[in-house]
Amino acid sequence: MIVDSQPPSLRPFPTARVPTVARVTAGVSQEGRMLKRLAHHVQPHVPAATVRPDLLAPAYAAVEAGAIDDAIDVIIDAIDDRLRAGRWGEVDAILAAANLEKLDGDTLVALLIATVRAKEHLPTRATVAGAIATRVRKLLPKEEAEAALEGVL
Repeated sequence: MIVDSQPPSLRPFPTARVPTVARVTAGVSQEGRMLKRLAHHVQPHVPAATVRPDLLAPAYAAVEAGAIDDAIDVIIDAIDDRLRAGRWGEVDAILAAANLEKLDGDTLVALLIATVRAKEHLPTRATVAGAIATRVRKLLPKEEAEAALEGVL
């Protein structure tokens, strides 16, 4: 049996357990790279002033002209790419700025459908959804309104 001449408190640590400067630096830089990759997914709240107030103007014009499908396309185009990019603040600002009086029942429901998947990220949506529901119930027959609003509020 071989006995170590140094007491246990004075023996050096095994090198496998001691973190080297290179290991610590690699861990920090790897964490930094991960944070940079994730940073583009987080968007701060964007105030309504940074979203063009006329963004839905083509939808209003299409509704006035009776081109409801075109109006729905405008609404989806304005919202969908922003949601996919996680630009919740911009979508929230669009909802806040929307002139509900210039939209018909179908386009109002399209606005709800386009934003339902991100409703937990859109603080304004609950208030706007309530106003939309009230307006849709005025514009459409009762059964049709309730069917259209089911699952999108």
